Amino acid sequence: MSKPSETWIQANNPPQREPWEFGIFDKVNQTLVLRGTWLFREPLNVEAMQEGLRQVLEHYPHLAGRVEDNKRVLCNNAGLPFYVAPPSEHTLKDFETNLPLAKSFAAPLSKRQFKKGRSAGISVQVTPLTDGYVLAVSCVHTLMDGQSFYTMIHHWSRLTRGLPIENSPLLDQTLFPELPIRPKPEVIQAAEDKGWPKLSPWKMLRLLPFLVFGRHNIRKGPFWLSEEGLTRLKETAREESQRNDLGTNDVLVAHVSLLTSRLLKHAPDTVCKQAVVLDTRLRIPEIPSSFVGNAAFVAPGATYTPTDTLGTLAARTHDALQPYLQKPSPELTRYIHLTKELMHHKVLRTPVDYAAMHGRRPTLPYCNNFTRFPIYDVDFGTPEQPNQPVFVVPHDLPDPIMFWPAPPQRGGVEIYLSGGYAMALSPKDSNDPWWRELLMYEG
Repeated sequence: MSKPSETWIQANNPPQREPWEFGIFDKVNQTLVLRGTWLFREPLNVEAMQEGLRQVLEHYPHLAGRVEDNKRVLCNNAGLPFYVAPPSEHTLKDFETNLPLAKSFAAPLSKRQFKKGRSAGISVQVTPLTDGYVLAVSCVHTLMDGQSFYTMIHHWSRLTRGLPIENSPLLDQTLFPELPIRPKPEVIQAAEDKGWPKLSPWKMLRLLPFLVFGRHNIRKGPFWLSEEGLTRLKETAREESQRNDLGTNDVLVAHVSLLTSRLLKHAPDTVCKQAVVLDTRLRIPEIPSSFVGNAAFVAPGATYTPTDTLGTLAARTHDALQPYLQKPSPELTRYIHLTKELMHHKVLRTPVDYAAMHGRRPTLPYCNNFTRFPIYDVDFGTPEQPNQPVFVVPHDLPDPIMFWPAPPQRGGVEIYLSGGYAMALSPKDSNDPWWRELLMYEG
């Protein structure tokens, strides 16, 4: 089998700038890789894409740089690889019915070589199919979170079409406010006052077989919820709670939290606690919407039992998250600073009980919502002849519960379940009442 051809991509006019220093959230994501996979029906103009990528690197210079001392990226325009693979016999439909297939089309990337400063933290590969094309982009999570990653792809597609990018990217990890570090006893007391649990080594040890054998990466889905179904879900929650301030994310998190607890057959009095991924951009005044890097955080959501109603839990979810969602959010600023203090003193306390997130019967539903990212807002055609993806395969990070935008022609939201939830789904009969509960808002 012939090997992919390789083109080295560097910025045409690289900016002169200081090294890009790793921030606190960049460092904790060093073991993860974002793998984006876009499927197109029309041919991709590789030469135009490569030229667009050269222009992107002028706005995202750290992507073409190299790591120094595992603390920063030298923006030296060393470049990144763009591969074009030999044609594949697979079809577009194969990816929709076999999501793990996308990983075999991923652009080659070595976290080890990146960490040692020997290679870029991002690579690109285009592969022709029998009836379309695959664009695969692999990126070390240290360089970008989901918001930055999918926005960068959107910017790349605009520059490829000869259009300007809006909201120019800002690379400055020093924007996170620096407050004085308190003494260790004060920090421990502050974490205890907030109810932040200890990260028990024994609990994590019990999870080791589950993690080592990759069971946390098993994924089931998508489970589709249409726009009409979302509307009915929200109307039901608002009517039950007599609250008109409940948003889509509130009701989605509540709905799936209850569904997964019942899927695992938790006892009626089992106490569960949500964890919800949110964004610091604009909520910490110093962090603008154009901030590039890792700015997501995990907020503690509502405490509940499987017998709670949708309306009750949606209202409780809203109230738990609201202090972190204000713009600006003083509570979020305190949260981020306390996290930094705990890491500084090497204290194993976290906002949520991560040990309860994995395993065969997790009691911490961890929800990550990607529906507002510009995932499908990508067009590698021309102003006269658009070329937009027909399907975007979700990246394979081990989020136990993920909300993903459905293709625009279909609309609505796709729900993916991983780890213990996916394992519990495997033996379920198609006539199981759980499926009816999942789809009850589809009319």
